[in-house]
Parts: sequence; C-alpha cells; structure tokens
Amino acid sequence: MKRSILLGIIAASLAFFFACEKEEDPIVENNNDTIVNDSTGSDTTAVSPAQFYLGEYDILVTTDSVMSDGNWFETGFIAQVSGKTYPDQIGHMTIAATDDPNKVSIYSQISSDGVTNLYDYYVTTGTVNEAGELILENSTSLLGGETPIDFEYNIISPSAPLVFKTHAYYMFGTVPCGYVHTNTATKIAQ
Repeated sequence: MKRSILLGIIAASLAFFFACEKEEDPIVENNNDTIVNDSTGSDTTAVSPAQFYLGEYDILVTTDSVMSDGNWFETGFIAQVSGKTYPDQIGHMTIAATDDPNKVSIYSQISSDGVTNLYDYYVTTGTVNEAGELILENSTSLLGGETPIDFEYNIISPSAPLVFKTHAYYMFGTVPCGYVHTNTATKIAQ
C-alpha cells in the first residue's frame, strides 16, 4: 500500500509540474442567438436554454482525492501520511453560445496563481437538458504538451456559483492515475 501511495504522489506531482509548463491562447465560439420570425420576416432575439450559463467565470479547482494504480486516496490522508499537499488551482472559464441554442462551448485555463503558466483545463462542449442542467461532453487535454488527460464531468445544476465535480484520468508510464476535483465557477461577466 505504501508503494501505491508513493507512486500516486510522484505521478500526481509530475503531472501538475508538467501541466504548469503549458500556455495557449483560447479558441471560443460565439453567436448572437438571433432567429427570424417566419410569419413576419423580422428578427427577434431568442432566449436560449443555455442563456443562464453563458459568460465569463473565475474558477477555483480543489483536489478531493488522488488515484494511483486503481487505489483512491483522499488528499487529507496523503497529507497525513506523506506531507504532500495539493494546493488549489485558480483560473478563468468561458462558457459561450454555439449555433445550437441548447449547446455551449467551454474553455478554461488554470494555474497555481491564475496568472502565470496557465494551462488548458477544460476544452469541451455541453448541452442543457430539459431540467436546465448542463451536461458536458467528456474531453481530453494534454498536460505539459504530451501527457493526455481524460476528463469526465458531473452534471452542472443552474446555481450561482456553479459547483461541480470532475474526474481526470491519465497514465504515468504504465500506472493508471487520476484525480477528483471540485470546481467552483463564479460568474464575473455575461
């Protein structure tokens, strides 16, 4: 068990070290949600089901647990056993409209200070269901430009701030590793 914990700590440390090396410019889609009323031929602005989510957000990412070789450990336990901590990551998230009024694009970058060494965190799309919940598509990003990390997202409820869990999985050599994060996204602009 100590070997698994040690491997997990090393893998997690290396993954976040490499992640902080990457910096890219965002690519975000936009549209104006204008529709044409067929009976009059005039333009009217539609209220998109995704309207609640559109905007710019500050995002705080907290690591809840870490996985190494199939074994999950709470970050508090890892800190007790090894002294290794997982500082919060901060950054920026944009949720923008697409051509489909039920669908949005999501782009997020984070780093330890939210300013320097930003790296892509989420680059995905999402669909708003009939209950008004945002369901994001699984996505893959590259940590440090070479390590693929697969993201799975929990459903996002229409609340302020947006609080949701993500699961991130990657390979450290031949060892499967992962994280569970709590994301808190606070809207700063529409």
